[in-house]
This record gives sequence, structure tokens and C-alpha cells, in this order.
Amino acid sequence: MVGVLGPVRVWRAGRLLPAGPAQQQLVLAVLALGAGTAVPREELVDALWEQAPAGAVNIVHKHICALRAVLEPGRPRRGGQLLASVAGGYELRLAPGAVDALAFARDTARAAELGTGPGLALAGLLGRSCTATPASNPPPATPGAPALPGMAQSRLRPVTWGHHD
Repeated sequence: MVGVLGPVRVWRAGRLLPAGPAQQQLVLAVLALGAGTAVPREELVDALWEQAPAGAVNIVHKHICALRAVLEPGRPRRGGQLLASVAGGYELRLAPGAVDALAFARDTARAAELGTGPGLALAGLLGRSCTATPASNPPPATPGAPALPGMAQSRLRPVTWGHHD
């Protein structure tokens, strides 16, 4: 599971894993918000820098390699199953609901369709948070943790709640 609502966190088999330095966390967050789809390298570069330095693509690749080492420690040296190289970018292959923000957006949309209000979505988010974060591993405060860039935030759709009188 990947958490991007709050500090960027990642778990495997119920164990909190190190998400790495701020830029690496931002790469993970952008990939997580695009889970199941190809995220172009250029989107990752744009998320990291307003003015990309020379070698920006190499720096992104370095973060991808470090994330693969964390997410798939037993993988072969080249490529990965969970964090795959695809034409022009990368794809984080996660089960549906494995990214807190995407699960929350889905639950919120479902609650809006059912007319139940945001409480149902919040309950789902809290339930996932409680089961994903063991009491012995509270989420650490991460100094310099990245805020999600605009393009990553745009992957989440706002929901407007109507009043039912």
C-alpha cells in the first residue's frame, strides 16, 4: 500500500518501508497517483523541477532504481514487476485500492452516487489507515516531505456534495 495523504509512506506485507529522500518520495507519489497507467518520464521531471537540470532523466532513473530496491528487493537486476519500465516512462502496478488517495477518491465518488455524504468515504479511509499502519510503526514526520505537484493533484477529481432536503 502507498500513502500520499500526508507524508508519503509505503508498506509491504504490513511493514513500513523507507520511502527515501524528498525527491524520491515525490517520484513515488506521482507514480502512485498514476497507478496502473504509464507515467511519462517528462511528468516525473516536471514534478521534481521547475527548471530541469542537465541529467534530470538520469536523476529520475536513479530514484526509480532506488524505489525498485525498496519495493522489490528480490527482483532481477534489470526491470521490475511492480515498478515497470514502459515506453517513455514507468508504471507502478498496484492492486485497486492500494493507494490511499485513489481509494478515497473512489469511495467518495461512490458515496456521492449513493447520496450517503462524505462519511462513508472517510470511514473507508480511516479503516485502511488503521489496518495499514501498525501501532508499532506510526508514520514518521518527514522533514522536507514533498507537497504533491499540481499535475499529480489533478489526477484526483473533486466531488461536489448536494443537499438532499
